[in-house]
Amino acid sequence: MKKLLLLSLALLLCIGLFANGMIFAWGNNGKNVLASPAGSDFTMVTTGAEFAIAMKTDGSLIGWGDNRRGQTNVPAGNNFIAVSAGFDHAIALRNDGSLVAWGYNNQGQTNVPAGNNFIKIDAGTYHNLALRADGTIAAWGRNSENQLNTPAGIYTEIAAGENFSSAIRSDGTLAAWGTVWNGEISVPAGNDYVKISAQYRHGLALRSNGTLVGWGVNWNNQLNIPAGTNFAGMSAGWHHSLGIKEDGTLAGWGLNGNLQAAIPAGTLGYQFSMVSAGLNFSVALSYEPILDADGDEVPDAVDDYPNDSERAFNIYYPSATDWGTLAFEDQWPQKGDFDFNDLVVGYRINMVANAENKIKDIKAELLLRAVGATFQNAFAAEMPFPVSAIESLVSMANGIAYNMPLIEAGDHSIIKIISNTNDFVDVPGSDVFWNTQLDQATFDPIPISFEIVLSTPYDPSTGPIWGVLNPYLMVNRVMGHEVHLPGYPPTIHADASLFGLSDDTTNLATGRYYKTSNNLPWALDLPIEWKYPIERKQITHAYLAFKPWAESGGNEYLNWYELISNQININNVYNP
Repeated sequence: MKKLLLLSLALLLCIGLFANGMIFAWGNNGKNVLASPAGSDFTMVTTGAEFAIAMKTDGSLIGWGDNRRGQTNVPAGNNFIAVSAGFDHAIALRNDGSLVAWGYNNQGQTNVPAGNNFIKIDAGTYHNLALRADGTIAAWGRNSENQLNTPAGIYTEIAAGENFSSAIRSDGTLAAWGTVWNGEISVPAGNDYVKISAQYRHGLALRSNGTLVGWGVNWNNQLNIPAGTNFAGMSAGWHHSLGIKEDGTLAGWGLNGNLQAAIPAGTLGYQFSMVSAGLNFSVALSYEPILDADGDEVPDAVDDYPNDSERAFNIYYPSATDWGTLAFEDQWPQKGDFDFNDLVVGYRINMVANAENKIKDIKAELLLRAVGATFQNAFAAEMPFPVSAIESLVSMANGIAYNMPLIEAGDHSIIKIISNTNDFVDVPGSDVFWNTQLDQATFDPIPISFEIVLSTPYDPSTGPIWGVLNPYLMVNRVMGHEVHLPGYPPTIHADASLFGLSDDTTNLATGRYYKTSNNLPWALDLPIEWKYPIERKQITHAYLAFKPWAESGGNEYLNWYELISNQININNVYNP
């Protein structure tokens, strides 16, 4: 099935940890910047020179303070997941991975790059950084000191100052680039950094052991980090710095002429999740205690298994209530009648992940919908872990136990979901099949299910391109006669002598699998409860856009499988 991406879960988890926050502000009240909005429904706060912006639990933004450059004219909508302020501009990240910016644009700082693959942002004084999902960085705005010239590499965290930029590499080391005048790029050594913050001419970085280090200018003691304190968060401002201690209380140091580094008495008794240091003022976001009954660091509010520390999230495909469809042709490597009803299986998959987004359980609900084949075929799925990694397997069909053998496949495994279609369906021959002919009886789909529990949770980010399940047909139950989805590789048990015969153009050396010369497949995976063609009606005569979709490599007619009037011959579709 489709490879599941877990990034969105990680983002939701971070937002959940910051829920129910109340904003505190102190320091200089120029431009009324200390008049923070009331309420306890904020998830994020960020400060510019004399303005601030907060994000609410509904994903909307609110700004206050100086608005001479339009910097508090926040964009409408409730689809934001992050916001960051520069001197007199701001940027925000939408939940679709795209960016938006507003405020002063004298250095091009609001000219955001296109794309929807961004996952983190940070606004410097006059330039910005954005981290892509692949670990690369986009930079835009002022480049007077080469602060936009990001070194090649993979990064996990980013922070922008005035004339420099900084980041944490994937190996936990620090990187910085830009001006060389005040030590802004002279980052400390080490490979255990987990958070980073920068503004104006200094930076701060947090190690995994809770210690905090700084670099850059120290004109106002903004690098004089309190000794003997472990931190959970921090913010580098223009001339002062703020930190969140491990117990959730606050610390401040650096320039204090407006008491911006002095923690006010009104914060006593509260715990804080976020701080942000402005030009001459500070803000902090408090939080209510997060309930986490099983101690897995996933709040109960977003934990699908709040009392089970080994499980945290249900990841459904195509959804918790909808069905996908797998459809196969069993004449490979010949095209055959090309009606894609030799085996039709509905599916709904739930990957149960733990707090680290590793898969603990695989729960599959299946529906045997059609058998339009004379062959007694088998149906299986490859999995990217060995049989020894499987702690238990429970398999059912029609409400009773059904044996699904597990087969070793090198460091992978195979589950034979259907050993023989005749276990469920009697195809008598004489051109009479099961749920493929409108002039024959129609039967209810047959429910089949399995649940796999893994002894060691599986990390899908380390696996093959096909994800966690690689479904395929065993033609006439022959072990090596495999029919896979287009572009999906065979298992190690496949009969390689069949590749490239007849209409097939599989080439193991080039990674081309199960396609004809013009890209037509023998198997389909569709995210809906698909209406397949009736017996011996080619799919190209039922779904008129199928062929141009396949020939384009899947780039055209992306909705070819839907019942669209000008793309379908409804008389050739099985829809009793």
